[in-house]
Amino acid sequence: MNRNLLPLLSLIVISILLFSCKKEEVAKLEVYPKLSDYKMYQGKYSDLIPSSNYHLYEESSMLFTDSCEKQRLILLPAGTKMTATVDGLPSFPEGTILAKTFYYFNDKRDHSKGKKIIETRVLIYTDGAWTGGTYEWNAEQTDGVHITEGKSMPVSWIDEIGKPHAITFSIASDIACFTCHKDNNKIVPVGPQIKHLNMDVTRDNKKVNQLTYFQNIGLMNTMNPASFSKVADSEDTSLSVADRARGYLDINCGYCHSKTGDAALALKKIYFNYEYPIEQTNIKSYKTDIIKEMAKGTMPKIRSFLIDDRAVALVTQYLNELP
Repeated sequence: MNRNLLPLLSLIVISILLFSCKKEEVAKLEVYPKLSDYKMYQGKYSDLIPSSNYHLYEESSMLFTDSCEKQRLILLPAGTKMTATVDGLPSFPEGTILAKTFYYFNDKRDHSKGKKIIETRVLIYTDGAWTGGTYEWNAEQTDGVHITEGKSMPVSWIDEIGKPHAITFSIASDIACFTCHKDNNKIVPVGPQIKHLNMDVTRDNKKVNQLTYFQNIGLMNTMNPASFSKVADSEDTSLSVADRARGYLDINCGYCHSKTGDAALALKKIYFNYEYPIEQTNIKSYKTDIIKEMAKGTMPKIRSFLIDDRAVALVTQYLNELP
């Protein structure tokens, strides 16, 4: 090797190491040790009232996680907006924070009897990439602490028809989170795709398209929601069985069974994305397998102790009606 190149090569190596250390240090600083460090809530934390700079968002079809309730929040840095260009994820500005909190009402028939908050998961967009962490809520329901390993927690509640439930809820590890939140081997959000956000919500006691609402409050650049896809609500019985079933499969299975998700290299190529025509999904070819796996509770495979009986019945009906 030319000795004259050694100083230059050494400088390059040192620069790479310093840059790598700097990147790692920044990432660690962004994932705070406590949930309260994000200043996500105001007042009593267990009331889950968002601070003024955090905004609620909803998704058009239910992502089933052992029948728990979920609250989703988004924060954009002041003066920034997200941009919708395709039906997938919007373009988020640097410093965006997404949060999802999992909880159960003690008695779903009477919310005044309180709730059990289990975890909050946070994703942060910085330096062109997503990082994040999981926060386990304390017994006092006053804060959450950052954990990296999975954890099991006994939970009991009464559902909307008065049936008692007792399960062991699984708080996901960082590795388990990456299994779902992966696209082309990079961490990404799953839920807040334009096709999932393109729905009517109630804000200020009025019905409004959620994407329109985001524009009204300055969170999104000008766009026409009618120009983008919508994913059907699987629980809206006024819709067709096909639309409802495809909506459920998209949000619950499409993040993995896509051309860039965790199942992209599986031998059985099945795509559950709502916008794909049925002929491009291979759903017909594997409908027997889909029914069998859902009935066993092995699909969706992540974060599931209970079998979603309503979804199994819906998807089974849809698949059996396919020509």
